[in-house]
Amino acid sequence: MVPSARMKKSIPSRPRGERLGDGRVWLWLALATALLAATESRAFDAASTFDRVWTDARDHIYDGMLAERFFNQEDRSRLREGLRLAPDVATLADSINRFLEQIHVSHLHMFTADDLEFYVYSSTWSRRPLDTLEVPHIGIQWARRGESCVIRGVLEGYPAAKAGLRRGDVIVSAGGRPFHPSRSFANGEAQVLTVRRGLRDLLLQVRPIREAPTRSLLQAMRSSTRQLQVGSHRVGYIHLWTCLSPPIEDEFARLIRDSLGTSEGIVLDLRDGIGGGWFGFLDPFFPDRRGYAEVTGTGRSGVVQEVRPDSLAPHPFFAGPMVVLINEGTRSGKEAIAFQMKESKRARLVGATTAGAFLGGQFYAGPGGDYILVVPLNHLLLGGQDLEGQGVVPDVEVSFPLEAHPPVDPQLERGLVELRGMLGGR
Repeated sequence: MVPSARMKKSIPSRPRGERLGDGRVWLWLALATALLAATESRAFDAASTFDRVWTDARDHIYDGMLAERFFNQEDRSRLREGLRLAPDVATLADSINRFLEQIHVSHLHMFTADDLEFYVYSSTWSRRPLDTLEVPHIGIQWARRGESCVIRGVLEGYPAAKAGLRRGDVIVSAGGRPFHPSRSFANGEAQVLTVRRGLRDLLLQVRPIREAPTRSLLQAMRSSTRQLQVGSHRVGYIHLWTCLSPPIEDEFARLIRDSLGTSEGIVLDLRDGIGGGWFGFLDPFFPDRRGYAEVTGTGRSGVVQEVRPDSLAPHPFFAGPMVVLINEGTRSGKEAIAFQMKESKRARLVGATTAGAFLGGQFYAGPGGDYILVVPLNHLLLGGQDLEGQGVVPDVEVSFPLEAHPPVDPQLERGLVELRGMLGGR
């Protein structure tokens, strides 16, 4: 059950401090059947839900000038009147999020059972964070495109990958019916998807699995981990989908040590996914934390909080050359990892500029457990630099537009070329 009180602040006070919120929408084709059934069994009070969301966003957003400009009484009355008859929380959230998007700040979003983040964020205060809210899904990241959705990323080892779905594919329908991002797989049965790939339409049958999304992020990281032959060199590869969960942090360190520790170089893929705390995800590549960038956060009161990482006991770490892959979907805490790698010259960054989504978010959960609102509580600086709206620029820029449909991943291919050069070019 999602608690109704405000949840953890995003600024980490310890190595595993959790940064919260990622406004990017994901497709897991997931439905918490019990949650939605409970929601639909009672009359939905759209007006009261709107009032709670409006008040929490207005009262806690980090910038008082933004609160005054956007959360005024005139706009509140106008929006409330238009939304008071919304039939369900997902419909209400869609409209509220369109309003929130015009404020142009990150970590300001209302999530419902239609969104991956709803399940992942709920798991952060569960005693079983890897297995909270199991739901049917096929393991893809998505973005809306009209009435369809375009795939931004595919989880390694999951049904979508096995069925041949790719980045840039547009899902048009499921089982001959209009495609819905969460409900099309609600019954857990296989569906035939109509998929548009460039100028071609494909029919692909996909059977979902039922699993908690946080566990899926962990398992996809495991499935991605491998060694590649690059010329005469053995290099490691790992895709970090989220750094929000302590169990994922532990497994990440184990995989670097036990599976990739003998590699001559490593490609760390930070593209897409969900952010979180970052100190522990840097540790496998540094001897200590003395060079980690300091974090400062400023809220509406103007009080500046400073966060320095705790000291770290001597530990084994990977000291070889590295390439880090980034793109426009690299957000939040994963941007901090990219920043530290670049500033310390520990790795060469390849790909596209990151999202620039680097504010300190905080959870506000609906009393009925039917939504989670993330509000930016603090303006963060990392090493004195403001990443919000700016992002981290790669050392080597390589585009990978959704509509391109290349036969291979151009960012990964260039990353391997760069790493081969760092290893001597053999």
